[in-house]
Amino acid sequence: AARHGNAIAHFNLGALHVSGRHLIGDNTSALTHLLKASDLATGNDRMADYIHERQPALVQQLKTRMTPGEITRAEKQAKR
Repeated sequence: AARHGNAIAHFNLGALHVSGRHLIGDNTSALTHLLKASDLATGNDRMADYIHERQPALVQQLKTRMTPGEITRAEKQAKR
């Protein structure tokens, strides 16, 4: 679902990684998913609200485990 631009799928992949369930590889991939989730979560629905409420804290938590280079790479990948 994430491959097709599903915001909640991106969010869940990133959130699972932050929580210690490393299903998607590395921190860069997890941050990419969380950033994409926020970009894709548009509109006034409960899922968009849920993502926008929880994503910032997860991003901050994840960034503490990353180098500046990894963060920059994730930010660039999220914009694709």
